Formats: sequence, structure tokens, C-alpha cells
Amino acid sequence: MTVTLREKIAQMLIWGFDGISLSNSNPLCQSIMQHGLGGVILFKNKAYGDKQTKNINLDSNCLKSLTTTLQSLPTKNNSLPLWISIDYEGGLVERLTPSKTNDYPNTASAYLLGQKPFELARRQYKNMAETLANYGFNLNFAPNVDLYYPNSFIASKERAYSNDPNIVYEIAKIFCQELKQNKIISCLKHFPGHGSAADTHKGYADVTKTWKQQPEIYPYQKLINENSSSIMIAHVFNHQLDEHYPASLSYKTCTNLLRNNNSDNLSYNGVIFSDDLQMGALSNHFNIKQILLGAISAGIDGLVVGNNLSDKSWDITEVIDIIEQAVLEEYVFAPDRPAITKERINESYQRIKSLKSFLM
Repeated sequence: MTVTLREKIAQMLIWGFDGISLSNSNPLCQSIMQHGLGGVILFKNKAYGDKQTKNINLDSNCLKSLTTTLQSLPTKNNSLPLWISIDYEGGLVERLTPSKTNDYPNTASAYLLGQKPFELARRQYKNMAETLANYGFNLNFAPNVDLYYPNSFIASKERAYSNDPNIVYEIAKIFCQELKQNKIISCLKHFPGHGSAADTHKGYADVTKTWKQQPEIYPYQKLINENSSSIMIAHVFNHQLDEHYPASLSYKTCTNLLRNNNSDNLSYNGVIFSDDLQMGALSNHFNIKQILLGAISAGIDGLVVGNNLSDKSWDITEVIDIIEQAVLEEYVFAPDRPAITKERINESYQRIKSLKSFLM
């Protein structure tokens, strides 16, 4: 079966949407069926800090029905499953809130697990992975391998295990193993290190003076060598790496440091996901075309669009159109990086296809 350029572009997209139930006539379902959309991401709340339900309420039967509907939608390219993704770290970032109407497990925060024997993490992550598998998820944007920096955004939410990179590595490895046992793709985040940053949901976050290369990339070095599944790029500005662009739009970070860095034992050839492209760290400084093309030209394969933090939702067809036109023009985003070509899109498509083969 021949896969078109537009279908390959669509496979690069992971899309957020509103609704706890869907019919085939829903625009999102139509995009999955017509374009072969790569995946979706489910949230609990409609906006950052909002309590209004977006996709996941307390009724577990409702969630199971939603994911079953999504995964069963027919597409033009039936060979690849749909990503059904979630941010399920545990603690405050859990999305699946335990209640009397579901069997979602109680979870401890990463920081608490970092203070306990590793066996506690093993038990928790086994329960979490089995829960995700039971409710139809196949991609979890976790574990978080940022280092713990006091008074940072990550620390305030207890999302980092420790300031000791060895502890971070050991517990993250356990999480990845339990996810893999349940046929769920894991995602290490947020490369090259978000631990000392402010909140990138809201705006500019600069880690230039606080980021330390060796300890912050150590968990990635170790877990890449053990074939972890995927990596998410942060939106942090780090002028030690790039004077002009945040990590998610930085060729020097995504390609030179992560993909082409032999000296630090990275040389990563797996799937790179963006953090949510609508976060203020990007949307307050760049337009939609700059964000999309900057990320692709930097080396990112999976473009996450949460439609959860912006007043105006992005449109799938418009996004595909922007990327397709750039390919046809062989658009050059910046002089320090190659043009966006059909070959560049195919590189991402092949990485995504290879990773999805694990689910089949």
C-alpha cells in the first residue's frame, strides 16, 4: 500500500480534542479516518488548572468506551495503530483520579518514590501500567527524568525523583520496564533537562545558568543504551546549546546533541516527541507556521498539539497543509539546518512506523 505525503505528515500528529464520547461524524474521527492521524492525547481537565472535564471523568466505563471507539476507527492506512496517549506520571500528574466509580490506583509522587526503596516504585508502576493497558492506552508520556531542583516548577509538583541522576535512572528504568511489559510505549522527558526551569505552560523559561550537561543527560545516556522507547523535548531556552531557539525548535539540541552526539553516548535514532506545541513558551513568541516547521526542521518526529492551553484550537487540515506546502517548497527554516523535504518527512514516518510495530 502506497502511503501519501499527507498521510505520512498526519502520522506525525498527536491531537487533543474535547469530549468524553465520540461518533464517527465527529471532526476528530473524520480526521483519523480520512487523514490517518497518528494519535490522540487525553486530558482530565479542559485547560491547565481547570476542573471542567475534557476527556476523562470519574466513570471508567466511559473512558473504556472512548478509547475503544478511537482504536476501532477504520483508516486508509490500516497497518498502523492509533496512538492513544496520556500524561500519567503519578502523584499530581495522574489524569486518572481514583474514586468509587472506577478502579484507578492511588499513586505517590515521583519525589516521594525517590525517597523510598525501589520495590515501592515497582509495585506502583506495575499497577499503573496494567491500568493503562486495561483502558486502551498505548503511549504514556512518562517517566519524567528531570533532576530535582528546589523551588522550580517541576519540584513544586513533586515530579522529579531526585537530584541524584543515578536514582532518577534506576526508578525511570523500572517505570519503562513495567510499561513495556504491558505493551505501552514509554517516553523520557523533558530533554535536555527541565528540572531547574519555570513553568513552560505559561511562558519563557531559561535554564542557561542552572543546567548542567553531564548529570542532566545521564539518565538519557543510560536508558537510550537500554532501548527505551521515545523521548520528549522540552520548550526550555538554554543558551549553552542554542542562542536563538528553545530546545523544541533547536536543531543544535534535537539533532546535534541528541541524534549525532557520539562522545556523550547518545546517538539516538528513535522517535522524538515535542512537548505540547501550544504552550506559552512557544506560542507567546512564535506563530503556528514557525512552531510547526521549526520543530520538524529541528529533528522532531511526533508533534503534540493538546488543544488544551490555547484560546483557539488548531485545525488538523490546516496543520497538514502548512507542513505539506513547506515540503513542496523544500522550505529552509534557518541557515544552520537542512531543508524540509519528502526525505525528512519519511525519516520521521519510518521511525514512527518502527515504534508502532511494537504494538502490533
